[in-house]
Amino acid sequence: MSSRPFTIVIAAVLEALIGLVSAVAGIYSLYTAIAGRATDPVSSALPLTVIGVGVGALLVFVAYGLWNLRDWARTPVVVTQIFMAVVAYYMYTGSST
Repeated sequence: MSSRPFTIVIAAVLEALIGLVSAVAGIYSLYTAIAGRATDPVSSALPLTVIGVGVGALLVFVAYGLWNLRDWARTPVVVTQIFMAVVAYYMYTGSST
């Protein structure tokens, strides 16, 4: 049996999933720039690619640290979840017009 608490396993998997989604979104931004569908590839699509892939890599790294029960990984995971809760709240309550 694993020495990891079940809640840590869930948190690490969810953090890694968020990181992978961020990286995929960044790669999709690169795809739109290469395919010519981005309106301004140099000033919007390429920086968004770098940010998406970079944030995704950092989140997967933090999830790996949490999986291995590293103390330094707890704070970035909590901050990420708080940020996601704020974004989700404003997306839910925001106007769509």
